[in-house]
Parts: sequence; C-alpha cells; structure tokens
Amino acid sequence: MIYKFRIQFEDYDDVYRDIDIETTQTFEDFKLAILNAVGFDQQHECAFYTSDDLWRKGRDLTVKKDGTPASLAKRVICDFVDAPHQRFLFIYDLNVQWSFLIELMKIGQPEPKKSYPLCVKTFGIAPKQYKIVHMPAHTDDDDETVIKSKRGRKPAAKKDPAPVIMDDDDIEDDDVEIEEEVTYVEQEEIEVGYTEDEEEKSSDSEDEDEFDASFGDGEEESFGSYNDQSEDY
Repeated sequence: MIYKFRIQFEDYDDVYRDIDIETTQTFEDFKLAILNAVGFDQQHECAFYTSDDLWRKGRDLTVKKDGTPASLAKRVICDFVDAPHQRFLFIYDLNVQWSFLIELMKIGQPEPKKSYPLCVKTFGIAPKQYKIVHMPAHTDDDDETVIKSKRGRKPAAKKDPAPVIMDDDDIEDDDVEIEEEVTYVEQEEIEVGYTEDEEEKSSDSEDEDEFDASFGDGEEESFGSYNDQSEDY
C-alpha cells in the first residue's frame, strides 16, 4: 500500500509537496524524501510529532515511552497512522525550527516500476534554507587595515590634545605677574644705571680737584719767578 502525504511549510502556506511512500517504510525514509523535495541539506537534527486537527504537537516519535531516544529508522509509518487524514508535524534544524505540516491525503496501490518514496507533485518555490548575507566589497584599504592592526582590531584614532581652558581671573593674575616682573627689572636697571652715573661723576670731580691742585701750584711758582725777574730789571 501507498500513503500520499501533503507536506506544507507552516510559514509558507502557498508552498507544498505531495509525496508517495510505502506504508512499511520508516520515518527516516520519510525525512529524506521531504528534505530532497524542498532542497534542504541533511546535516541537522529533526523530530516528528503526531498532531491533531489544530496542528498541536502530540507524541514525539524520536523518544520512546520510557524517555530514551528512539531511532527514526526503526519507526514504521503505518504504526502511527490511526485516522484517514492522519497528521504529523516535522521539525527540521532544531535551532532554526523549520516547521512542516504533514497530512495524509490518500491511500492507494503502488505503481509498477516505481521506487518509493517519490515526490509526485510540486507547488510553489521553497524558501532558501540559509540566508545569504551580502558582505561589502573588498578593497586595498582593508588589506592595509589588517596589516596595521592587531588581531583584526581597527587601529585607534589619534586624539588631539585637550585644549587648556583658563578663567579670566587666571589670565589677569598672569598679566599682573608679568607687569610686576617687567617693572621690577626696569627699576633695577634704572637704579644700576644711576649708581654708575654717580660713580662716574665723583670720579670726574676727584680728577678735576687733583688737576686744579697741581695747576695752582705751578702758577704760583711761575708768577713768583716772574716777579723776581721784574724786580731785577
């Protein structure tokens, strides 16, 4: 006997696949048929659940009644079909949670020379399993950044030195100090210059006194001798 199941994306109700599978085949065979029909890989874990008419989860077929893991390769499909329109839930990639709604549509006879499971009808374009992330174009600047940086970190930007902010009071105090220094220096230079002038004047006066003294003695001697000569005449 053959089961005809319709498998539909839970989030894409306009995309579905019809798969024929033998009643004695396993849920492992069913899993591979579904993934091949929608173009997904087979690298992730999955789970099958029985379901009611409202698509609520029932029994987990990957777990035994005692709680130990069960192999899907040992779970025969006909053992879990209890209604003419039996429903299942198939969850693929437990991290991403791709959800498929499965419903039994028909029970028929196998066709000769056909191998099952078999996808007999495809409707709609299945979504991509992985999202494509567009990276920015590679440039030469990226190479320079990698070479200059350490462990892929972007070199730190150079920071300008912080401006020094001075209050008006500080500026006025600096001006007063500068004026006092200038005044002090000028006054000191004036005093030094005045002292040098006084010393020069005193030195000049002493020289004049010495000169006058010597010149006066000469005059007296000279006039004295002249007077003496006039008396002789």
